[in-house]
Amino acid sequence: MFIRGAISEDAEMGGSLALPPGADRRMAKIQRATCHSMYAALNKTGTTAIDAIFAATALGCLEDTECFLDEITGPSTSLRSPLPFMRSTHNTMAGQLALLLKVHGPNITYSQSLFGFHAVLLNALLHLEEEPSHTVAAFAADERTELATALVQTNIPGTVLGEGVASFILGGTAKTGDVARITRLEQRIITDVELEKIMEEEQIGSVFCSQWTADAEFPKLSSKTVVERYDPATGNHGAQTALALGKVVDRIASPSITGPCMILDQVGDRRGIIVVAPC
Repeated sequence: MFIRGAISEDAEMGGSLALPPGADRRMAKIQRATCHSMYAALNKTGTTAIDAIFAATALGCLEDTECFLDEITGPSTSLRSPLPFMRSTHNTMAGQLALLLKVHGPNITYSQSLFGFHAVLLNALLHLEEEPSHTVAAFAADERTELATALVQTNIPGTVLGEGVASFILGGTAKTGDVARITRLEQRIITDVELEKIMEEEQIGSVFCSQWTADAEFPKLSSKTVVERYDPATGNHGAQTALALGKVVDRIASPSITGPCMILDQVGDRRGIIVVAPC
């Protein structure tokens, strides 16, 4: 699976493809950020049409969810508006993009904590194996609100809730301008011994750990392997893996990374790995 381009930082709008005038003013923060990010990725790669959208979000549209809760719990003398509920669903972002970009193919959103983006890439891979000529949009997004931050800090002291969005344009066949390719995807219980074997098979030179607790130990790997903790400055959120992949793609393009590398996630006894190599 080939990565045509990636946007993992604040997106700058510009290019032939643009949001309809005034559309972003009617969107919640996370919708606006996602649309800007995906449009920037499309313009960066010169892509004018996509065939499928696969998305990941751990907590969904928090701002709209809070509006929905206010709507159903507050005083009212008339019928409730359905809009807050419609906009609070986790698939709102992908659905909005599908409407704007007129995408009639698959449109699926995963909410699997830190492994949501792993599921996105796996679904994209399966889709492109069946339809190698297609172009797929993939993204992960999560937002932070004052209420969510307070709830997290109350229930999980010391946890800093973050936010972020990263978008990718993926293809099944190689094209001029492709930056990187994903050569391996796995999500299961993987021991240190098995992980070392995988790294030898894939000739991994560096590993990016996108979420580890402060007191967790890095996996015991060969001394030849560079292990780097990837902790977004914004805090912990479900889009961290996608942001890590965006950073890796940027480094491959620079090129400060010249060989295969791995993004490694761990939640409990499960590990998720994404192997990325330069094209």
